[in-house]
Amino acid sequence: MKVRRINCPSCGGALEIDDSKPYGRCKYCNSAYMFDMGILKIEYSFADEDTKRDIANANVTLYKFKKYKQSLPKFLKLFEKFQDKPEFLLGIILSSTHEFTREDYSIGELKSILYYWDLFTKICEQTDIMKYQKDIDNIKSLLVSKEKRRKQNKIKFIVFLILCLIAFGVVSYFFYKAEPTRKDVKIQLSKFDGVVDTYIDHDFLNCRFVDKKIVDQKLELEFKCSNYTKKDKKYSYSYEVIDDEPPFIESSDCTILDGEKPDYSCIKIVDSIDGEITDYELDEREADFKKPGTTIVKFKAKDKSGNVLSGEINVVVKPIEVTEFSISFDKEVYKETDKPKAKIKIEPSDKLRNKTATFSVSDSDIASISKDGVLTFKNTGSVKVCAFANYDETKNDCKFVEVYAECRNTYEYELDDSNKTTLKANYDYCPGTYKVYAPSVLNKEEAYGIEVYLTKDSMVYDKNINIWKSTQLNEEGVKVSLGENSKLVIPAGVSKFKLVKVK
Repeated sequence: MKVRRINCPSCGGALEIDDSKPYGRCKYCNSAYMFDMGILKIEYSFADEDTKRDIANANVTLYKFKKYKQSLPKFLKLFEKFQDKPEFLLGIILSSTHEFTREDYSIGELKSILYYWDLFTKICEQTDIMKYQKDIDNIKSLLVSKEKRRKQNKIKFIVFLILCLIAFGVVSYFFYKAEPTRKDVKIQLSKFDGVVDTYIDHDFLNCRFVDKKIVDQKLELEFKCSNYTKKDKKYSYSYEVIDDEPPFIESSDCTILDGEKPDYSCIKIVDSIDGEITDYELDEREADFKKPGTTIVKFKAKDKSGNVLSGEINVVVKPIEVTEFSISFDKEVYKETDKPKAKIKIEPSDKLRNKTATFSVSDSDIASISKDGVLTFKNTGSVKVCAFANYDETKNDCKFVEVYAECRNTYEYELDDSNKTTLKANYDYCPGTYKVYAPSVLNKEEAYGIEVYLTKDSMVYDKNINIWKSTQLNEEGVKVSLGENSKLVIPAGVSKFKLVKVK
């Protein structure tokens, strides 16, 4: 006889296959198999392909991977479909008992296991019953023991309940017959919660609550009792109060203006026994009162019983409204060599923390400005200078500044010979009497006429100023008197021009 060893496709257990017996069952999962021409097949002739996969999945989950909680519902589902197959009942029993290795079962679980065992014994072979009979006998013994213990506990509970009822009746009889006397009862505030009548009405004294007050750490209760000999007599009881509840904060938000410091009159810390607490610790190390927004101040309060409340106060810092903002200069007109400084006015100046501004100019070719507001001129012309309040950037103002030419004895100009150029008094030169020196000319075969626009205080000593091809910068120029608002228009083709003041 030749014996082959191979693994079961359902559970992965080792199979011993006898060549003389091509049919058999897996000793681990009870799956029927057939070994034909070297091919091992698990036989489930009663099942379709999907069900065969479910059976194999359930067997592998239980027998190979020992995942009992996952395998139990799989076998229950298979048993509902095939109630005449003992292998599924066996799977339910082994999954429920963890293959009889569990140590704790409820009574309901034990009864369920025995129910499925009873079904199993009716349809399985005797050899399978004998294989698991010893384990099932242990399950039966355990069920008997648990039911006996539960019955004993039930009897004990009934006896205890009867004794409690008798004791309660005896105490109630003597309690209601006696006059109410002072009771040394301690009431914790955290459990008391201010609802006094829940402690004294009916169940405690069978009296009607009238009033309560706390005197020297004692809670005094006043009530009327109607079930005693002296009806409607007022009784006053004093109870010791255990203050185990920390103070609480009623208001934790403060609002201040930028630059101010909170006086904390906006907060209120209260204790149930001590009332309002005004002596508390503040920690302002993380607070920033110099920046609009919400900042945090930590606090710690302690009542007379030593209960501590720690928390945070929200301080809202509101910005101050800027009512006025403007920029100004000492003059509106400056020379190129001047360096004026912008003046800023911001109100209310006595309350604002930041009175600085950020500056800008409209034309950087004419002027630049420093962060302190000092203008440096590069060319003549008109430039717009603007200031923005650093405290509130929505507040801004602008001023125009005129830049005049610096008065010199000699002006030399490098011109764009492709376009005509206009030179204006006070911008490109100062008013005065000059000699106009002929510039260099690109087209030396022509003469160029300079257009002279004069005012009432201006004159040209020669009727026309012409630029000839032979003229040079060092030749004698034409004398001209240039007043306010005068200008010279130089035609295209001229690249150099010169004015020399007459002394």
